[in-house]
Parts: sequence; C-alpha cells; structure tokens
Amino acid sequence: MPQPLRFLTLFILFSTSLIAGEVVPSTNVIGGLRRAPFLGAAFDSSGGKVAIAAVVPGTTAEKIGLRAGDVVVSVDGTAITEPAALSAAVSRKRAGDTLTVVVRRGEETLTRSAALTPRPLERQDAYDIEYGSVDAGGSKRRVIVTKPRGGAKHPAVLLIGGIGCYSLDGLLRPAELRDSYAKILDTLTRAGYVTMRVEKSGMGDSEGSPCNDPRSDFDAEVVSYAAGLKQLESYDFVDPRSVFLVAHSIGPLVAARIASEHPVRGIVVAETIGTSWIEYDLTNIRRQLLLHGAPYDTVDRASRHHEVCAHRFYIDKQTPEQIIAADRTCAEDIRGPAPWTYMQQLGSLDLAPLWKKIDAPVLIFYGTADFITDDYQHQYLRDMINSFHPGRATYVRIEGMDHSLLLAGSQKASYEGTSEPPFAEQIVTETLRFLDRKGVAQSRQ
Repeated sequence: MPQPLRFLTLFILFSTSLIAGEVVPSTNVIGGLRRAPFLGAAFDSSGGKVAIAAVVPGTTAEKIGLRAGDVVVSVDGTAITEPAALSAAVSRKRAGDTLTVVVRRGEETLTRSAALTPRPLERQDAYDIEYGSVDAGGSKRRVIVTKPRGGAKHPAVLLIGGIGCYSLDGLLRPAELRDSYAKILDTLTRAGYVTMRVEKSGMGDSEGSPCNDPRSDFDAEVVSYAAGLKQLESYDFVDPRSVFLVAHSIGPLVAARIASEHPVRGIVVAETIGTSWIEYDLTNIRRQLLLHGAPYDTVDRASRHHEVCAHRFYIDKQTPEQIIAADRTCAEDIRGPAPWTYMQQLGSLDLAPLWKKIDAPVLIFYGTADFITDDYQHQYLRDMINSFHPGRATYVRIEGMDHSLLLAGSQKASYEGTSEPPFAEQIVTETLRFLDRKGVAQSRQ
C-alpha cells in the first residue's frame, strides 16, 4: 500500500533533544509567559516498556530522583506505555507545577513528586537571544529574537516555518546546531541581522488553543505572524526600513497574506507552491505514489479517488465527519498535517491577487530532491510575480536539495530517508547575498 500523502510540512528540521550539551537555566516565567516544563530524561522504549536511559543534572528528573534503568509506570495517575504519552503528560503542565511519577526500580515500586523545572534557554556566545511574547487575537505567543551585539540599528528577518505542530524553542542551544532553521538563524545573526521566530498556538510556552485544534486555523496563524512582524519593526535595535520575511514550505503562503497588507523590504521563499492548493494537492499525490513504486493503474485509480474526496473537502467545504459518513474510503484522502479548518482555508486561498499587491523583491528557491513540491510550482510563482512586477522575482534552483533544505541528492533518496544528508549551505549563502543587496542600512560586526 502507498504511504500516507505528505504535504508542505516541516520534516526533521529541528531536534527537541536536550540531553546533549550545556543546559542554560531559565526562570518559571520569562518574557510575559510561563515557561514550558523540562523533565530532563532520555528514554528507552525497547521491550515494550518506557525506561529511563539518562538523566540531565539539575532538572526535574534529577530532583525526583529518577535513575537510568527505572521503568516509568505512570505520570499523575496516567499509565505510561510509550514515551509519547509521557511527553504529552509533561507538556500539559508549566514550570513550577508538581509532577508525580511512579517508577519500578528492580523489585521496588516508587512514587516521586517534584516541581517541574523550566525548559532551558538558548544561548550563543556570539550574539544575544531574547524571549518575549506578542498578543495574537487575545492570547500570547512566544517570540524568540536573536540580536547582534552593538548599539546600531540592524536589518531584521522574520522566519516563517512550515505547517504542523512543533516548537522552535531550543534551536540555538549551546550544543551543535544540527537543523536547517538553526543554521539559517545562526548565519544571519552572525552576519548582522536580527531574527525573530513566533511559536504556534499552544506550542512551547505559547497560550491559545492546542495546535491541532480546529480553532488553530490558517487565519489565526497569520494573525500571530503579523503581530510578530509589527513587534519586530518596533524594536529600537531594528531598522524598520529593512525588515524581510524568510519563509519555508507553507510559510510563503503566510508571508503572502502578511506582505499583501504590510509592506516589507523583501521576501525569501523556499520549497513552496504558486498555484492553488487543490491543484498542488492532486499533483502531489501522483508524484508521491510513483516514488513509492505504485503501478500506474494504481496511481490513476488512487488519484481519481483522491480528486473526488478532495472536491468534497476543499470545494464543497464538507466537514470530515460529513465526508466520512458518506464514504469511509475518503478518510485518508482528507487527512492533513493541520486541523481541517486550516486545510480548508488553504483550499480557499487565492495566491495571485495577494502576490499582485506585493511590490517587493522576492527570491525563490527550489531544490531538485524535494518530493513534496516541484520545479513547476516555483517557476510558476516566479512568472506570476514578474507578470505583475517585472524583474521583482528571482528563481534559484539548488541541485540535490530536498524539502528539509538538506542535500539528499534525489527525490527518491529523500522520500526513502535512509541517510542523514548535510545542510544545503547554498540556500543560506544565496539568502544572505539577496538580503545584503536589497537591504537599506546593514550594520556589520
């Protein structure tokens, strides 16, 4: 059977592991938000049980008295059979809340309680990292800002990431920078740019409805990034004439919504789409089925079926419950990486009028190993922008780069995911060249 369809989402771009490297202490409340908790343990789930593999000094796990080899039985009365359940139980709390863990140690069953320690902060020796918040429709979102040292006003970048539920907090910890977003943020800050990340609803320290809740839709995400952009421009260390958007995957769709109403100096987009969502969706399923090795008759049959289900979802605006009640075989076809409300809003998004309103230079990247989108989408986006604003859009094709901004070599290799390819350094080099060329008043270290 073909694997589930993969959309424009964020893949292996960040690591939430905090076991390696220095732990930078935090307070329970920082930047106007209660800090997310940090258990401070690594787990081994082999053998059908969740065992402690390592404990980080100075964290909740050490305070509770957990040891390597302890088997976790329950957390706050909830039985634990997999690490994900344990992580979910901890993530529902905030730093300072009490956590009660029952573990089995040899023949003993022990019950231990302690106040949760806050998640460690990011820190880099070459620049400052500040934690703040913005109001997004009545609830606060965490923002994380990197700032070059020095008193001058700096050009700035708002990073807009892909679809899905994940936290961007922890990318720039003192340990080795491994993911693509971290490498981009680090390089830009060292080059003299302020950067900002905005956490998603309910993720990390952010308030708001859970990220996978239907209330956390595309429009709500746009509101949070728009609030972040306004705050970024207001900082006394930012040159408001030289603020850029750097957007990846679904991020350029958010960027188009924001920049169509709020002018920016320039926009960098990578691994995205230029056509309507449903046109992209139908092409995407065919491409991925073929990469999976499905026979062409199976591909045609599956694509026709997907089109029928997608029409009910994106065009007729039926709810998932309505569609599945009428045809259970549509369940997989309407499953997306975000709440159904978010996905239907993508289906209604008319990109061309948005890009028509944006009179700013745009740098467009596509990597030839990206199996989640294709070259046509990016050339179409370039041609669309240039039809409205001649010469404004520039297209850069990076050989072997995949959707995760890694040098996987080919779509097939990226799809199979059997190796750990290196970061595609060209994307950050070209981005920095574009920002420097289009900026107004960069300050260099």
